Amino acid sequence: MTANFLDDFYDILFRPKQGMRNISQVKTLWHGLLVYLIVNVIGSLSTASYQAQLLDVQELSQLPLPMEITEGFLGMLPFMELVAKITLGPLYFLAATAVLHLAASLLGGEKGNTGNIQGLGAVLGYSYLPYIFLAPISLVARYVAFDLIQLASIIFFFWALILKVTGIREVYQFSSSRALLSYILPAGVILVALILFTLLSFLFFAPLMGQMVPQ
Repeated sequence: MTANFLDDFYDILFRPKQGMRNISQVKTLWHGLLVYLIVNVIGSLSTASYQAQLLDVQELSQLPLPMEITEGFLGMLPFMELVAKITLGPLYFLAATAVLHLAASLLGGEKGNTGNIQGLGAVLGYSYLPYIFLAPISLVARYVAFDLIQLASIIFFFWALILKVTGIREVYQFSSSRALLSYILPAGVILVALILFTLLSFLFFAPLMGQMVPQ
């Protein structure tokens, strides 16, 4: 079992087309969810001290709270983040998988043995594997002068994005461009909806605000 995982790990990271094709055929959504949770837990534990450093203690000391409470809150942040990822992470993962499956289906993704939500969940979960390298990088980051974790996070984001698009392409027999479109389509729809909601709210409330302003 360990040997199989290491083979999958190598193929996904360094031979993504072959690796994602294999994962989509032999793994399920629940395998993907498990990998997603493990990687997120490892990432949270690895970057806990880094997250605390991002907060300005001097600014927090200006809050109307005793310093002991502020320091205790800072100490609890990594634990709270870990609990949130364990409890809310599965909900986010399942919802994202369902939405992406709907988007891929609307764009004409193959049905049957290829275009199925089980394969999609598997490839989405395994696409987070690059973030596992945050563990060793967080150790090295202590001894460098620049923000190595932030730089690595940006690199891993685009690496994981490439893996996601490759996985969607293999699951639904898409072209790369259509796989990318199916990935960004839900975010685009949400963005357009927010813009329309903001514009409609402004058009609705602007006359009311104008009446409230004294002449």
